Amino acid sequence: MSTADAGPSAQQTPTPAGQEEDPWTWTWTRDNLAVVSILIKEKKQLKDAVRRYEAAEERMEKYKNGPLARQRLDRLLREVNRDGMQPSHVHELREILEEFPEDEAAPLRQKLIEYEWRRLLDLGSVPASKF
Repeated sequence: MSTADAGPSAQQTPTPAGQEEDPWTWTWTRDNLAVVSILIKEKKQLKDAVRRYEAAEERMEKYKNGPLARQRLDRLLREVNRDGMQPSHVHELREILEEFPEDEAAPLRQKLIEYEWRRLLDLGSVPASKF
């Protein structure tokens, strides 16, 4: 596209004779602005598409791991009922509860918090007045 085709907004600054035109000094044309605008919009659309894809992938992963998480939880609860809550169960229970919906996991999370507070009190880390 020549400057004559682009109209008056595309006029370049004249360069003195004997010097090359610096590629970094040019004026914006409407076409340039339109292209940049389109590229910015496409970048935003791509980011949104990636975000939606990752969210869908995460939902599928949770759906796929849901039955497995229930099996792990059942096994862990049997162990806890048999042996009592042990420090080794805490990390696994937290991992399992991440897979469950909030309303299902809330009672177990509350029991986990209560266990951790009792454990801290038993160790003497927290004064009883805080509990």
